[in-house]
Amino acid sequence: MNKVTSLILSAVLYTIILNTIYAQDIQRVRIDFETPDGCSRQLLLGFTPNNAATDGFDYGYDGLAPDMLPNDLNWLIEENRYVIQGVGAFENTKRYPLGLYVTIPGTIKIELHSLENFTENINVFVYDSLEETYTKINNAFYENTTDAGAFQNRYFIAFKEPSLSSDDFSNTENDIKYLRNSGELLLDNNSIEHITELSIFNVQGQRLLHKTQLQTKRFKLDFKTNSNTIYIVKLKTPNGVISKKIII
Repeated sequence: MNKVTSLILSAVLYTIILNTIYAQDIQRVRIDFETPDGCSRQLLLGFTPNNAATDGFDYGYDGLAPDMLPNDLNWLIEENRYVIQGVGAFENTKRYPLGLYVTIPGTIKIELHSLENFTENINVFVYDSLEETYTKINNAFYENTTDAGAFQNRYFIAFKEPSLSSDDFSNTENDIKYLRNSGELLLDNNSIEHITELSIFNVQGQRLLHKTQLQTKRFKLDFKTNSNTIYIVKLKTPNGVISKKIII
C-alpha cells in the first residue's frame, strides 16, 4: 500500500468515525402515523448539536418523501413533503408543521414511537390549530376523524403546552355552568346570535363532546362525568371562538 492510498483510507476512516460519533449526539423524535385505511408511516425529527441544521431545507439532514402517497403525513419544509427533518438545537417553544393528505375520510392516529439521546424527559404534543388543542402523545396517541383533503396548516408537533389561566377562559357575557345534580352543561347566552359548534376538551386536548348548530340563547347538554377535573368548553361562532375553563 503506497503512502497516498494510506492517507486516503485514513481520511475515509476518520470521516466514518466522526460521522458516527456526531450521529450519536443528534436527539431524535420518531413519530408513527396511521392512515384511515390502516397503513402506517414513521417520521423522524432530529435536533442537531451546535445548530448544524436549520428549520429550512438542509442538504444531508432532510429526507424527501420517496413517494407522494394518497394517504400520508409528512413534515413540511418550504411547502415540500419530507419524512426526515433535521433542525437546530432542541427548543421546547418551537412547533414543526405537518402536512396531512387523505383521499378517504376516516380516523387518523399519531403517536410517539421513541425519543433518543435526550438527557431528560420531554413532552411531545400534537397541536391542532383548528381546534386549538394540544394532545400529549408520550403515553397515548392522538386520534381524530378527518374528511378527505390536504391539510397543510392544521397539525404541528409541539413540545410545550401554553399554560392555562382563569383569565384566558373567562367570559362574563356567556355564562357556562355545570349542573352537578343533573349532570348537565348549561349555557346562558346573552350576546351571541347563534353558535355553530360546541366542543368540550379535557386538559390533554382530547375532545369529549361535540355538537353543531346550537342556534339558541340558552340550552342544556347532558355531560355526566365522575371526574373532578378541569374541562375546556369552546364555542365556535361566526365571529370567532369563545373558550372557557370549567372545573367539575
